[in-house]
Amino acid sequence: MKCITRFRRIIEVEVSEIEYFKAEGNDIYCFLNNEEYEVKEDGTLESITLKYCKIGMIRVNKSNVINIKYVTSIRVGLYGKRILIMKNNQRIVVSRIYRNKFLKKTEGKGKND
Repeated sequence: MKCITRFRRIIEVEVSEIEYFKAEGNDIYCFLNNEEYEVKEDGTLESITLKYCKIGMIRVNKSNVINIKYVTSIRVGLYGKRILIMKNNQRIVVSRIYRNKFLKKTEGKGKND
């Protein structure tokens, strides 16, 4: 996947190494190795989810798609809200709309505390 560094250099990133994607307005960013990159390819979070679901990408809220292999733990918050703790210590909330799909996908993976 082609991405742009903060120095505006275009690089190729291995999708399986991306920890998560985040949408802000019309832009999509990916995060890996504690760095943030702007995604150069056209598309939406939904198209990213569909294209890369086989390698563990799953939509968890309207702004984030995560790579399940980078989730270190799942906390249960108030009212059953799921909070994902990523490998880089980022916390990402699983929204109610995406919770059932997320739980189904992660069932039996041993990620729950």
